[in-house]
Amino acid sequence: MEYGTKVPQYVQPFMDIGFPDSFRNGRFAVQNFTRLGPRTNKSIPIHRRTYYPYADSKVHIPIPRVDRIAVIDLATLSFPGASESMTQALSDGRTQIFSLISPRPPHFEPTFFPGYVTPNYCGPMDLPNVTATSLGERLMQLREARQAINMLEIRLRDELPSWLVREIDNPRFMLYVGKGDKLEKKFVDRASFFRSLHPVFNPLITDPQATFLRGAAYAYYRFRQDALADTIDEVLRSPHYDFQLCRELLELGCLDQPETDEAAFQFLEVYEDHARGEDEEQRMD
Repeated sequence: MEYGTKVPQYVQPFMDIGFPDSFRNGRFAVQNFTRLGPRTNKSIPIHRRTYYPYADSKVHIPIPRVDRIAVIDLATLSFPGASESMTQALSDGRTQIFSLISPRPPHFEPTFFPGYVTPNYCGPMDLPNVTATSLGERLMQLREARQAINMLEIRLRDELPSWLVREIDNPRFMLYVGKGDKLEKKFVDRASFFRSLHPVFNPLITDPQATFLRGAAYAYYRFRQDALADTIDEVLRSPHYDFQLCRELLELGCLDQPETDEAAFQFLEVYEDHARGEDEEQRMD
């Protein structure tokens, strides 16, 4: 039975208060759960045990992000107004497209994003094909996927202009708030804003990396290099089976440091100890 396909994609993890706290969820705040699927044979070394994929990715709830598009006169930070003023502003090259962000609690003040919110869709990509048949192979594949992400970040930092990298790394992000018929600058936390506007579904990317990669994607959209920007966006929105497993291994450093095999397999032992088993799963059906 394909247990990875039996569990609906993007479901909330099953809660299990018996899962130990020693591996500390910390920054990721991932809930403890019991993996569905059959129990593995404890007499077999952990790296050789059969791997059963578990589709426990983050739930995606589509919410409106942009209310509408507005044309702003950059010279006065106001709406151009009459058609004559609009024509003059356009001819002078003083106008820019702004996106009115859909209001969200607790603040409902009209907030404008400079430019287009790109891409239009913010949901997850499809789950990838997994060829691993053992937990050891699964760990190796996760490390390869993690290494590709690290190499992507290094390449982007080398290729982008240094001034642009500094801008992307700036923890403050400038938005605009409507005050009457004009806009005023408002600085927000870049990471928090990007997370709210562009959910990250790839569990192999750290929060700082996600913030940098999203900023790099917007930079390439600005330079009209949409293919590169789309590639970065797809990496951020690419989910993986075993979301909890990926996040715990990432936090433990087991995906970046090959010498951490012992810690990785210790965690996998505990992870497999909490497999629900076929009998328990059948009682849930």
